[in-house]
Amino acid sequence: MEVLILIIGLMVAEPLTSQNYNKIVVDNITAWIPGKKILFGGCLIKSFDSQGLGNLSDAVVPQWDLTVKKILVKYMGIKTVIPGHGDTGGIELLTHTIELVENEKNKQFLELAPASTGSF
Repeated sequence: MEVLILIIGLMVAEPLTSQNYNKIVVDNITAWIPGKKILFGGCLIKSFDSQGLGNLSDAVVPQWDLTVKKILVKYMGIKTVIPGHGDTGGIELLTHTIELVENEKNKQFLELAPASTGSF
């Protein structure tokens, strides 16, 4: 019998507990098929062609990369990753997503930082 674990809004159904994952958006669905080592990432995972994170109106950007890292640790041996949009890949899509999130966090930090006047 094939098992399918659905992660809805990154609050994981049995056998995992919701404390293991951070909330990104309440309507994101991620699915793990253990027997095939396939992760359906939904909009949590970006394709390799993605240059940015897309619409962030409901996103919790500060937790996004941490959530992806937790998935990498929990589901070791991922062979196939299906992003919400774009081409299928492997774990490189998770690391690419982490890099995109880190870039966005840096961009947001720079936008919030006071402009330097160049004098001390």
